[in-house]
Amino acid sequence: MGRAALYADFTEKELIDRSVRGDRAAQEELVRRLEPLVRSTCRRYLGGGPDVDDAAQEVFLRVFRNLYRWDGRRPVYSWVAAIAINLCRTLLLERGRRGPVLETNGDTAVSAAPVEVDEELADALRAALAELRPEYRRVLELFHLEGLPYETIAEMLDRPVGTIKTWLHRARATVARSLVAAGWDPTTVGSSLVPLETLSHRDD
Repeated sequence: MGRAALYADFTEKELIDRSVRGDRAAQEELVRRLEPLVRSTCRRYLGGGPDVDDAAQEVFLRVFRNLYRWDGRRPVYSWVAAIAINLCRTLLLERGRRGPVLETNGDTAVSAAPVEVDEELADALRAALAELRPEYRRVLELFHLEGLPYETIAEMLDRPVGTIKTWLHRARATVARSLVAAGWDPTTVGSSLVPLETLSHRDD
């Protein structure tokens, strides 16, 4: 078995332990596993182009600079996603731009151009979210606001991917029913259901 194949069998924790000790092959394997998450997160916040490449490189610099601080009890994918999200938000603030408007396209959260959200609709969305079961709201926020994939959310919440998909489906359906009951035309809301960054966690 070659060295690359050997490292492919290691857990993320084992790779991190070796990376902290300066093992180059372990670092390369860790980047290989984390790169899809990092790049997809950066794309959702920054769009396409060289900004994504620059941001992804900076994320990995921060990850490896702080690997020794990683708490082994915390899922590594959620830790790295948080670093990527915080960096992208900082870049957007520096440029005077808002965060991403995340829509649903099938089973994937994707970015869209910023839109103006009616304040009454925002209030209705807040009310609808407040009625959700806590786990449903958390999944909805992680998927739409944070732009995390199912697998990462499942790891963060320690639930099977199928459960996460079910919770997300039920959360969307509940929010949609609440909006209709409040008198909103579903076509007004569009496919995204929730431009969640307009609600964020800042209304707490």
